[in-house]
Amino acid sequence: MQASPKFQTLETPRERHPVRVLLLEDDRVSAEIFGAYLRRIPWADAQLSTAGTLAEALALLSRGSFDLVVADLNLPDSRGAATVARLAASCTSAPSRKPTCSGWCALR
Repeated sequence: MQASPKFQTLETPRERHPVRVLLLEDDRVSAEIFGAYLRRIPWADAQLSTAGTLAEALALLSRGSFDLVVADLNLPDSRGAATVARLAASCTSAPSRKPTCSGWCALR
């Protein structure tokens, strides 16, 4: 008889760390589901900003910084690689300004 595998349990974090997330998603239900999952991360004090179009996301990026950008690639005003290219261009560092994004995730 094989022994049951031992699983390590993680302690509940004592402090939560702020994480600024920009979600680019035009489907309201999907955005709500994403937000619900994000709130369940025990170590993260997630600060979620949402945008329904690429134009809205670019405006948010121009006004603030984010730790993570999660993007739907099928939007009313942009599709696929063009969306990623525009987001990446807005997050690159220039001599006069610091980078606005430190992480990426793209959704189909």
